[in-house]
Amino acid sequence: MRITRQIVGGTAGVAVLCMVGFVANPDAVKDLGRRLAGGAELLEQAEGISQQVQNHKVVLSAVETKEKKAVSALSAGQEAEARLHFDSAEYFYDAAVRAAQRSLQRDPTSDAAMEERLRAGVALGAFWYHRGHMDKAEKILKEAEVNSKSSALSLVLAEAERFEVLGNVYRDMGRYKEARRQYETAEHLLVRSETQDERIEATRALLLAEQAWLLNKQEKLTEADNAMTAALKALTAAHAGKDQEALATGRLG
Repeated sequence: MRITRQIVGGTAGVAVLCMVGFVANPDAVKDLGRRLAGGAELLEQAEGISQQVQNHKVVLSAVETKEKKAVSALSAGQEAEARLHFDSAEYFYDAAVRAAQRSLQRDPTSDAAMEERLRAGVALGAFWYHRGHMDKAEKILKEAEVNSKSSALSLVLAEAERFEVLGNVYRDMGRYKEARRQYETAEHLLVRSETQDERIEATRALLLAEQAWLLNKQEKLTEADNAMTAALKALTAAHAGKDQEALATGRLG
């Protein structure tokens, strides 16, 4: 018996065996028929799986394997979420957290590894926060805490963001005292940093705006107004700092 394989067009691109020449054993033909009949059921299952895979394909190029660095998986998750592919976003955020955790276990004192772990955890926690799963978001954000005493700006900003999102979670859960504590802790981190950078003021502006919303929910309207005014001032300072940097760069150029 001589057999060749030919690809026949179709939605699933099914490979079918085409018989060429003659068949010496008729029982082989019957067996092939039974296999092809059973293949119809498998084809339906394959098409269902294929549809799920399509949801991931838009961002799969950014992460080729699960062993990629956390930053790659994190970028893929952010792209997927922006495109509203939430199943893909969850998958990549989870991959980012696992990759970052492995990096941190290999080098527990590395600022870069701690920042990766923080940013991956914050991204996944924020993802669940925006989906309305507050308990899950709280757990993930707490697990993202790292034991750092570094004054590196990127690490400080990442930790401040963790406190800010955790504060949002508590605020929306009605746990106002805990929410305020998170915001105040984040602001303390920023104030303690001696670095002059517009990102400090921009992050502080966001924190003050979140606190204003918290105070508004508590019907402390005067305090809310003061917090929002302070947020606008911080935002103005951040823009001023950015403009000054651009001006200096232009002169140096």
